[in-house]
Amino acid sequence: MSAGSDVSICVGASAQLTAQGAESYSWTPIDGLSDPLSAEPIASPDRTTSYVVTMQRGQCIVRDTVVVTVVDSFN
Repeated sequence: MSAGSDVSICVGASAQLTAQGAESYSWTPIDGLSDPLSAEPIASPDRTTSYVVTMQRGQCIVRDTVVVTVVDSFN
């Protein structure tokens, strides 16, 4: 079970997060997320945010983190 790679976006942009390998997902914080219970929510934070996803498959529970870095420009 994995939450995928960290991503960088420009201010006002969004990125699709991609967790996989579980039966259920719960992302926190929910700020800037299209659906905190989805395996693939769209993240549109207004500042750099570390999203933690709790993934469950059977009795196994795993947590992973994805950092969405928000930058003014990619210079």
